[in-house]
Amino acid sequence: RYHGKLRPYLLEGGVHGSHSLYLHAKAHERLHSPIELWAARSIFGNRINDGESHADINLDFDKKLPAFTSLQTEIKAWHNEHYGPKLLSAEQALSLGITKADTRWHQNNHWSPPNWTAITHNEVATPQPTVEFTVLLPAFRLGVSEWSGSLSSVRDNHGIDVFPISPTGHLVDAGLVLHFENTLANQNHVSLHLTYNANQGLDEDNETLSIFRLER
Repeated sequence: RYHGKLRPYLLEGGVHGSHSLYLHAKAHERLHSPIELWAARSIFGNRINDGESHADINLDFDKKLPAFTSLQTEIKAWHNEHYGPKLLSAEQALSLGITKADTRWHQNNHWSPPNWTAITHNEVATPQPTVEFTVLLPAFRLGVSEWSGSLSSVRDNHGIDVFPISPTGHLVDAGLVLHFENTLANQNHVSLHLTYNANQGLDEDNETLSIFRLER
């Protein structure tokens, strides 16, 4: 694990997982983006739901979104949406000027010409999959912002495999892009846990935890 303020260029950290969020709505209805959902629930919002289902949000008697319980929770929710780590696709990374970076599982089982020398000596290596995560830490500032993380996989017997990580870091106008790549063995899924504190904004002490999960 990495703890502390980041240095430029070489970044060490921990990665642990990735999860998928599935939103459901009627075909003619538009889903809230995370910040739109926050706005709808805010003190100035209309609290009108648009068909979404959220496990951690219960609608009121009129089927409206609940308001935040206090100004502090409202600010914290905004901070989490604004500064929370964002998982990037190859296209999104490219829009930030980062090439050869993606978020995906690589099986690495493509065909290649046989190496008869290795085959003769029984030295044929079994292709190993690799996992790739690309994450944006919004508004990251060197010497101010902090992050830590870990990459792991839970076995069927409930044991845990923890993988070393050494992400490549790219400072961009939007913040810091972390690119993780790890070779796996027989794991079917991995999770990246990232803790990020931007140390700025309306709640400088607020720390966000994000969990990203990829499966074979």
